[in-house]
Amino acid sequence: MDLIGQRFGHIRVTSVVGQGGMGDVYAGYDEKLERKVAVKVLNADQRLDAEARERLLREARALSKLDHPNICRIYDYIESGEVDLLVLEYIDGHTMGELMAEGKVLPRGEKLRIAIAIANVLVAAHRASIIHRDLKPENVMLTRTGEVKVLDFGLARWLQRALTLSGSSRRGASHRWSEDRPDATVTFAPSADSSATAVGVAIGTPLYMSPEQARGEGLTSASDMFSCGLLLQALFTGLDPHPMGLTAREVMLRVARGETNEVNGVPGDITALINRLKEFAPADRPTAVEALQRLQFLFSKPQRIARRAIVAALVSVLAIGVWRYTVDLRRAEARAVASEKEAVRRRGQAEELINFMVGDLRQKLEPVGRLDILDDVAERALGYSASLHPDKLSPDEMVRNAKALHQLVQVRIAQGRLDEALDAANRASRFTNAAVIRDAQSAAVQFGVATSHFWIANVYRLRGELPQALNHAQAYREVTGKLAAAHPQNREYRTEHDYGQAAVATILELQGDLAGAATIYESSVTQRRARADADPSNATERAQLAVALNKLGFVRQRLGDLAKARGHFDEEHSIYAALAVADPAQMRWRERLVNSHSYVGGLLDAIGDEDGAILQRRAEIAIGTELHVHDPENADWHRNLAVAKMRLGDLLRRRGEAGSAVTLIEEAETLLSELVARKDARKSWRKDLAVVRTAHARALLADRRVQHAVSVARGASAELSSLGLSDPLTRRHEAEAAVTFGEALEASGDAAAARAEWQRAGAILAPISASSSDPLVLDVWSRTQLLLGRPTEAAPVLQRLDQFGYHSRDLDRLRSKRTG
Repeated sequence: MDLIGQRFGHIRVTSVVGQGGMGDVYAGYDEKLERKVAVKVLNADQRLDAEARERLLREARALSKLDHPNICRIYDYIESGEVDLLVLEYIDGHTMGELMAEGKVLPRGEKLRIAIAIANVLVAAHRASIIHRDLKPENVMLTRTGEVKVLDFGLARWLQRALTLSGSSRRGASHRWSEDRPDATVTFAPSADSSATAVGVAIGTPLYMSPEQARGEGLTSASDMFSCGLLLQALFTGLDPHPMGLTAREVMLRVARGETNEVNGVPGDITALINRLKEFAPADRPTAVEALQRLQFLFSKPQRIARRAIVAALVSVLAIGVWRYTVDLRRAEARAVASEKEAVRRRGQAEELINFMVGDLRQKLEPVGRLDILDDVAERALGYSASLHPDKLSPDEMVRNAKALHQLVQVRIAQGRLDEALDAANRASRFTNAAVIRDAQSAAVQFGVATSHFWIANVYRLRGELPQALNHAQAYREVTGKLAAAHPQNREYRTEHDYGQAAVATILELQGDLAGAATIYESSVTQRRARADADPSNATERAQLAVALNKLGFVRQRLGDLAKARGHFDEEHSIYAALAVADPAQMRWRERLVNSHSYVGGLLDAIGDEDGAILQRRAEIAIGTELHVHDPENADWHRNLAVAKMRLGDLLRRRGEAGSAVTLIEEAETLLSELVARKDARKSWRKDLAVVRTAHARALLADRRVQHAVSVARGASAELSSLGLSDPLTRRHEAEAAVTFGEALEASGDAAAARAEWQRAGAILAPISASSSDPLVLDVWSRTQLLLGRPTEAAPVLQRLDQFGYHSRDLDRLRSKRTG
């Protein structure tokens, strides 16, 4: 049947692409949405009945919500005359099966990258209770840009009848198969003379079926993992997992008994994983998460070996460098008496060495978690700077010394040693301030002054001292603004002025001036969008735009403008998703993609879309786990994974899944406790841990473990109060902890103590609730008033939340209960 040129609704068929497991595949064009699509034709013997079609579309919608970059999306199902059509995402590339047929040999690293992508898909799908059921090389496509796409997700489940296929050649002319092809998707009902273990109806591809699938038993995610093992065997060996020359029936009988070819010619660690995935008993197979973690470990193995070599080499270089620095410095001091010129030269050498050690060397040591190596150099650098007299240095020398100290500030911040970071930043500022007095016209000197303001502002912000942070951030913005205006072609000055704008807006936001922060962020988005549009291939410019969109979206959300906030977060997410696909080895893009999932999830939660929020949280955890496995020492990745688990747990608790919620939140608590136990623990981690414990208490209360909930809530509330932080976000968390503690006390029968906690929550929020537009602040305030029996006071705030489009299951339940 010739479909080329025909229209089916708003889909126009344009050309033939090839034959898929369920029918012919065409290229098409969606004239309504103006995009290229793939059209898979289901012929008369493959058409779905009404129930199967509805289930297919329901599963397709669930897959679409995953929004996973490695899953081929299903857009539509069209019934028309003699054929039914599946409208799919158009993917330009070659299947793994085609590459195997061509005998193409891929490097080990590329094979692992493909395997990781497949495992990532299974993690996301299995967490959404979706099973593929037909994993095989023909259903894995490599695009021309190197992306990995898993096709036909879940489609095998809905086939009603077997494909009737002739004994055509299989992937090449050298081998012929018997009457039915083991590499084709089939429905197989065993005959009376079949093995007794092969009962029921099996759907899938015989070569890549699990034993339970071949026997026609009910399938679980473990069945996908068996097929995944066979798929990895094919990927790494280039051969199918069963002997050539067998019919589909013969293959299925082998599969039903758990018989497959041995894995040969593959490294032992990969062979071990494949063999575990091919375990006969489903319970003995690794989960998708376990397989993903193991594959990531294997992928990073060469990097870990290289890192250890780098660290060893750098330690040696550092030892030599420190010795050279000490010797050179002593010689410089001795010769300074005889020759000022020689002293200047030696000072330059010492400064360059310090810059290398705490600058370039820091950048190499930080990713491998060995900043402790720099401690001795840092102390010597401080001692050296203290021995210098600004009046004996040129402005350039002073700026060079300040630059070295700025590098040291970054080391101390990364180590969480903020007092020492502030001391180094102030020392640098003394040099740059002295330099600008001597040469106020020098752009390099002015830039040094601006940089000193930036680092002092950053340390004050991290210490929670916001007025001081704002003063220095404003000075940084002012100086960089003048430099950018005087030197319009200098990209560095322009970028630094952007940072200055963002630094001021961030502090205004922390102080509660959301409108002021939003004005600055709006300007930043406009400027960065213009730059990104002018240079679309520049990843840095696109990432800068995404950063600005995120900041603006978060402020908009706190201002109650949830619709605009969602638009900003969605655009940010699309930028990072594209960057991560274009450069999958770049961990920075994956880290930002995790954060993007977090913000989108929070926004969806705020508007009451719990299903969407849960999918975002699961995606956040999947990528966050990947990052954490890649670098367990990265404190930020460690913290973010913990918070993501807590937020997913809290969502599940609200949906009535208290047991699962407790488990997830306890995992989050363990992760954060590890961070807080570190000697360089940040105050913000202590706050995060207290917030997680508040969520833990809520989950325990939902699980009817009242006394345990009282104990956990008491500790969380006390910890937040002890931090002494007064910013609006911390106030909200502290009030939430008091509300939760009160609810636990009420459940334990102590109504008077419960009321006292709710009154305390109201007092905590009183300074900010009247002027706040943050839906989360107003949510806690409303619940406080309702719990205290003050529905009249709560009514205007609840009305504002309704106007925002804000929805919360906790608030709705309490609202219904307390207002009748």
